[in-house]
Amino acid sequence: RTKIWQLSCGRRLATPAAFAMPPLTSLLVLVWTALPYFVAGRERSSQGVSAPARQQQQSSISQADVYYVTEMADRFAAFTAKHKSSSEDFHSAEMQRLQAAIGQAASLVDKSRLEKAAISNEESRIEAQNAFNEMMNFATTMKQAMGARGSALSCDDLTCGPRSYCTASVEDGAVCQCHEGYEGNGFICNPPANLTPHLLFATAANERPPQVADIHVSMLSDNVVAVAYRDVTKHHQGYLMLGKAGAQEMTWTSPVLISGTSAAFSPVVAEADDGPRLAIAFRDQNRDGSAMLLSASYDPTTLQLRLGSPKVFARHQAQGMSLLALPEGRIVALYSEHVLSGVAGKLAGGAMYGTAILAKVHTNGTTVEMEGKHRFISGPVARISATRLSPSSFVVAYRLGEGGASKEKAEASVTFAQIRGAELSFHPQSLSLEPAQTQIWARSVALVQENVFAYSYHSGSEELTKQAIVRVDPVTHLMSVLQKPRVISQGFSPYVGTVSSAFIQQGNGLTLLQADGPRLLTFFSKAGGAAEAQLCKVSELGVPSVCQDLDLSSSELVSMSGTTVGDGRLLLAFADSRGVPHYRLVGFLEASN
Repeated sequence: RTKIWQLSCGRRLATPAAFAMPPLTSLLVLVWTALPYFVAGRERSSQGVSAPARQQQQSSISQADVYYVTEMADRFAAFTAKHKSSSEDFHSAEMQRLQAAIGQAASLVDKSRLEKAAISNEESRIEAQNAFNEMMNFATTMKQAMGARGSALSCDDLTCGPRSYCTASVEDGAVCQCHEGYEGNGFICNPPANLTPHLLFATAANERPPQVADIHVSMLSDNVVAVAYRDVTKHHQGYLMLGKAGAQEMTWTSPVLISGTSAAFSPVVAEADDGPRLAIAFRDQNRDGSAMLLSASYDPTTLQLRLGSPKVFARHQAQGMSLLALPEGRIVALYSEHVLSGVAGKLAGGAMYGTAILAKVHTNGTTVEMEGKHRFISGPVARISATRLSPSSFVVAYRLGEGGASKEKAEASVTFAQIRGAELSFHPQSLSLEPAQTQIWARSVALVQENVFAYSYHSGSEELTKQAIVRVDPVTHLMSVLQKPRVISQGFSPYVGTVSSAFIQQGNGLTLLQADGPRLLTFFSKAGGAAEAQLCKVSELGVPSVCQDLDLSSSELVSMSGTTVGDGRLLLAFADSRGVPHYRLVGFLEASN
């Protein structure tokens, strides 16, 4: 009793090391010391009960283990509350005695010693209260984890699980809930089995609803994302929204017009690596359009946008572009170039190239400067997709049609690029995944782990969606196939997208999530136009190992895009055949990670 009394009252132990114990260790010491008295109290409650009655009681307990645990948690909580009150009373009485003694001290030395004792008493009171609070937290957390509700009045009395948060109300008390994008009881939270979409934005009853197309989402710093789209009902103008992923929900800004009076087909957006500044690219006509690039800045707190003026960097555009951030505020725009002037104008269709424009977004956020143009392949290039391998390197996937320099089919090609200072260079050797196949349409690339990426694409002639895993040699930058193309879906799909949790944007840099084990989500269309996805774990070798199928939407989707947010969750944004936009947060990580 002396030992438990000293602990419960926060008395100092013999060695200073006792005060360095972490809270969990202190809690275990308290629980271990209290356990004999706690159990003894329960045994005393059974004394005087007849043997048959005791056997019946024990049989009842063994048949209802859940109730047994919650009963023990209640008893433990009562034990904690009783001794917490006793400890508080003891320290209050001790403080009154010391204050009275201080007032009657005969000498300054005695007064100083008594004042030090009073300080020590207050420290012990605080330590004891913290320990008892942890014990109460343990009891209420145990009860809620077993399914009891209303057992905690405050979030201070609960310890929620990973990827969860606590909310308190008068009706339900304190309750643990999973982050938006996960499902579970607040203590164990896993990726959802069913994905329920939310409207991206609502319109008033007297307003004409938008018809969204060409939707594109991009990861910004921390938990902020950008959504760009084209509104068919407003002369195909382009709009941009920013959103922040919170624990409970997404919060969105109102759409901001980004294209002025012109149209904006296939808008894309990327954030500069050194600050809250954006680059936005689109073409102003569906066919024979001009490629436009503008910059913007945003307030990280309010998410308010400030737009710059667009600049034309290419003509005769009819394909979507890809936009990536590079070091020192630089942006690379990858597109299909068509040259119809000069000698090239004499060629059928003109001269065609796969081209990259290097630009820099200045610190004011509204000025973008073109720094140079680089052609990485000659021939009719289309269906460009790109992803970063590191802050200064990336890969570009593309379709090279008939007329290219290579004799082999190159409709599922990819090339490596890197930047050093202001110099952008492309590796002279590209990789073709389907050298004998034609009609390779939609595609997407995503980083899987360091120097390894996934290449997903749709083979139109076979009506198959496939995925290959490719490794880049860190020294020579030559690419090799780590896993040959495997079929992940059958039937025609107008779109394919792949999102990885291999890295996230935090602050001004990329953060690898290798410790949690990368996840790979690939989405596509299935028979009837409904959307489906495949969520896979990635093995240490960099290949998908355990996969599960997810139903994304039962209705036909015409546009879809995805990105990770700062905490590793995934945001999917999509528009159905009527142009109604939706979004869904999806948790990547399982409870064991």
